[in-house]
Amino acid sequence: RSLTGDPMTVTTLHTESSQATIEKTVTFRLGPVAKWAWKDSLPNALLLVIFPFASMLLGFWVAVVRPRDPLAWLVLALMLGFVCFGDPNVECWPPYVRDLALTFRALNQSAFPVWLLLFGVYFPEPFPAGSRWAGWTWSKWLLIVPLSALGVAGVITQIGELENFAAVGFLERLPDGFRIADVVFTYMAYFMPLGLIARKYLSAVSADARRRLRLLLAGSSLTLGPFWVLRAIATIKGVSTELYFPFWMW
Repeated sequence: RSLTGDPMTVTTLHTESSQATIEKTVTFRLGPVAKWAWKDSLPNALLLVIFPFASMLLGFWVAVVRPRDPLAWLVLALMLGFVCFGDPNVECWPPYVRDLALTFRALNQSAFPVWLLLFGVYFPEPFPAGSRWAGWTWSKWLLIVPLSALGVAGVITQIGELENFAAVGFLERLPDGFRIADVVFTYMAYFMPLGLIARKYLSAVSADARRRLRLLLAGSSLTLGPFWVLRAIATIKGVSTELYFPFWMW
C-alpha cells in the first residue's frame, strides 16, 4: 500500500507513426490525499450529498407506495440517475467494491436519457389512443436503440479503463462520428420530454393532469434547462463542465 511521501514510478510507451516505440519513465513522490469536509462547502453538500440521497429516497418511496404502477418504477430509475451525477472517484476505493460502484454509476448514467425520454412519453399518462400524437409514440425507439448501444459501449469503456486502459483502447479510437452521434441522441432525449410534456399540458382535459403537468414543466425548465445548456457548451468545447465554468455558476 502506497503512503504519502512514497515514490511511484510510471512507465509510458508511445508509438510513433514509424512504428518505433518510445519508452519514458518518471518517478515522483505521492502527495497527501485532499480531504473534503461536506460541512465546509454548502454547494458541494447540496450537490453531492443531500441531493443524491433525497432523489434516491424519493424514488424508492414512490415504488414502495405504488408497487404495481409501472410509472412508479420509471420514477425510481429516473431518480437513481440523479444519484450518479457526481464523480465519487472510485479509483481510490478497494478492489471489487470500486468495480461494482463504477458499474452502477456507468449503467445509470448511460440509461438516464432513456428514462427521461420514457418519462416524457408516459407521464402522467400516454397520449390518448387515436390522437395525432399517439401515432408518434413508436419514434421513441429511434433514440432508445442507438442510445442503448452507445451506452453499453460507454459502460465497457469506463469499467475497462479502471483496470486496464489498453484493453478498451479500441473503443477510445472509434471515429468521431460515434461521439457526435452520442451527443446528438443524448440531447434529443433530454429536450424531447419537455416538448412532450408541454404538448400534453396544452391538450389536457383533466384539471388535476394540467396542474401536475404545469408544475413539472415549470420545474424542469427552470432547473434542467440551464444545466443542459452548460453541458452542451462544455461538450462542444471538449472541456469539463465543473472546471470550465466558474464554481458559483456550476
